[in-house]
Parts: sequence; structure tokens; C-alpha cells
Amino acid sequence: MPGVLYRVDQFPAVPGALDAARALVTAALADWKLCKLTSDVVQCAGELVANALRHTMPWLGTVNDRPITVGVRFWHGEQLLLEVGDCNSVASPGFPEERPVITDEVSGLPESGIGLFLVRAFSDLCWWEPRVSYGGKVAYVMFDLVRRGMVRDVCHA
Repeated sequence: MPGVLYRVDQFPAVPGALDAARALVTAALADWKLCKLTSDVVQCAGELVANALRHTMPWLGTVNDRPITVGVRFWHGEQLLLEVGDCNSVASPGFPEERPVITDEVSGLPESGIGLFLVRAFSDLCWWEPRVSYGGKVAYVMFDLVRRGMVRDVCHA
């Protein structure tokens, strides 16, 4: 029976977390031979980590006291799940069904929320939930390999 492959790491809430998260995702997808998904999953990881950096509460101490966790799961050969956790218990990620993209009144161009709109567009499902263990929340982004014609045996990834 196929299993679950998992990569996870934790980064301090500093701008370098963006590159580190992208590298983690890129390496995992390459190892699992899911390179076709790299662009979409890396884009989603970058958007969620950027939001975590922007909204993580600075009054919680040093950047090491408010880490960002990034995980990627290759689930039973049929789904890829991206997880980005932060220590902000107050704000939801505001996926588009929860909050519309805010546009500039003059130009009509997006001012806020476009990144999460893109996450929603690139993925098959996204949601968030509180992180009970030590506060904060986790945003989840799922990519359905069945729908994308990419089902593979995890044992041979």
C-alpha cells in the first residue's frame, strides 16, 4: 500500500525564509519526480510564507520565537499537500472565498489579496485551521494528482 512522503522544516521569521521554503519545496518535488508541479507549488509556498512574514506578530519576541513551518506531503501517490504554519492566531490567511481581492479605485489593479487569489487559482483546494499545539495557524494547499493525470506509486517516487 502506498504511503506518505513528508518533508518539513522550520525557519525564523526573516526574509530569507522565502528562499529556504522555495528550496525545500523544489528539492522535495524533484526527489519525488513531480517536477511538473514545481512552478505552481513554489509560487504557493512563496505567497504563503510572504504572508506569514508580513502578518506574524513582532511583539512575540525575537524572530526565532515566531518560526514559520513549511511542509510538503506526497499523499498516497494521489495528492500533494503544502503546509505553511505561523504563530499568528489572530488573522486568517483570507483565501478568496473568505475575502475578496482589494483593487485600486483609480487603476483597477489589485492592491491586496492577489497572492492568495493566485494560491487558490494554482491549487485544487486550500484552507486553514488553528494550530492547537502552540498557537498560530496552518494554511493548507492541496494539489490533486488524479485530476492532473499525475498519479504515481509513492514507493517508486
